[in-house]
Formats: sequence, structure tokens, C-alpha cells
Amino acid sequence: MKYCGGCNPRFDRRAWVNRLQAACPGTVFVAAGQETPQPEAFLVVCGCSARCADTTGLRAAGGCLTVTRAEDLDAAVTFIKNVQKGN
Repeated sequence: MKYCGGCNPRFDRRAWVNRLQAACPGTVFVAAGQETPQPEAFLVVCGCSARCADTTGLRAAGGCLTVTRAEDLDAAVTFIKNVQKGN
């Protein structure tokens, strides 16, 4: 998981991630850049539509999803479930 710089957030990104974690029990969320094995997928959480977070080098078999608003929660849950199923 990677966050944008937070310069112009339109929603509470941390609270949003907490809701996502509650909706995806058993899923391990790790900040991008931490020493971890290759992740299955990346989730980039941007606070607005500028999508300023650098996604260079974020490569994973499951892909990368960038969210920009609180309403993206259902799409993120679906993305995670599809990655877990291998879709």
C-alpha cells in the first residue's frame, strides 16, 4: 500500500484504509517500500483526483489499483478479492 503526499486530501485516507481492512479480514496490508517479499498487488491511496503518488516501480502479479475518493471502497474490496482468487 502506498499513500500520496496528503497535500490536498478530500477524505480521511487512514479511516478509509481502516474500513478496507475491516472489509477484508485476513488480508495483510504493508506499506510500499518496507522490506517484504514481493506483494501480490499494490493499492495506492490518493486523497484527491490529482493522483500525485509516484507509482514508478510498483509491479505485482495482481496489478495496481489507485483510489482517489471514499466511494472507491467497494472497488478496492473487489480488487483485493479478485487478487486473492487469482483473477
